[in-house]
Amino acid sequence: MKYKLLIFIGIVLISCQEKKSSLKLVISDKKNNEIMTDSISNTAKSNTLKFNLQDFKKIKGYKGVNLNSDESYDHYLLPISKQDYETENSKADIQNYKNKESKTFYVETDYGKVKFESTDADDMFLKYIYFGNSIVANYKIIKVYTIDSPLTIFLSCKKYDGFITNGDVYFSGDKEYFISVSNTPDYCLLEIYKVLGNDIVNIANLYSTKYQIDTICWGKELLFKTVMTNNLKYYFKIDWTWILQDISNRS
Repeated sequence: MKYKLLIFIGIVLISCQEKKSSLKLVISDKKNNEIMTDSISNTAKSNTLKFNLQDFKKIKGYKGVNLNSDESYDHYLLPISKQDYETENSKADIQNYKNKESKTFYVETDYGKVKFESTDADDMFLKYIYFGNSIVANYKIIKVYTIDSPLTIFLSCKKYDGFITNGDVYFSGDKEYFISVSNTPDYCLLEIYKVLGNDIVNIANLYSTKYQIDTICWGKELLFKTVMTNNLKYYFKIDWTWILQDISNRS
């Protein structure tokens, strides 16, 4: 009888010890879970904004294009040979600013991070290329590929603001001007912008219903190649000095 009592007391003690260990494990797991939850919460509460294209329109002061007017860039064109184009094109510094290509990434700004996110399935944005802010200090430049056409986003570094241009952007050699080129089935639009210190202004927008710009080369000269509907290729130099002078005289 005495042995049975001792065995019973031993079983009770072992059981209590197991429960105590189990309780420690539960408390430990709970503590770890709290730490993990806090970490997730801290991440969620950090100053991160998800980019929304709906918040970005054309630059303030954008000069609308009247396609029925004579504001075409056709009369600024000077024909050049293929050899002249290729020689200048090989020397030009064309779009060498991209440093990141991804479907999801963060862009640092003075007010926090802006998250660019894309999916193939149900999002119109397919891919992004980040150009940084080595050109205009107050803006970070992001090229967005969409189902329809490419866009270039100018994201302000100071507040969640900025503007977009349709198509591809090309800067002049001195980074004082840049043009945005976009083709539609009906016309090709050439938007002209000027960099004023840390600010940007739209100075003119020209179009052509005759030519579609295929590729741009902007070194010392502003050259482009166009491919017509009959697959013939033509090469032109845009008389940049004349454009600026003409715009200045009209304003």
